[in-house]
Amino acid sequence: MATVKNTAPEMVSVYVPKIPGEHPSLWVAINGKSWNIPRGKRVEVPAKVAKLIQNCESNAQVADAYAEEKRRELLDQEKKFF
Repeated sequence: MATVKNTAPEMVSVYVPKIPGEHPSLWVAINGKSWNIPRGKRVEVPAKVAKLIQNCESNAQVADAYAEEKRRELLDQEKKFF
């Protein structure tokens, strides 16, 4: 007798905050499949989608910190000329 494999993905709860000026939902795509996740609501999504959202948030924080560091460097250089 063949065993039945459970193909349903693990689901996890995520919350994407509302951001003024941003689209009311977050569009996520992985390997040709997409999800439109509403902002401001807790929803269930596959674990891989939640992981992608988490990675994107982490990358955005790193990019913001880098941009701030470079902005301060430019301001310091500007002070030397004036």
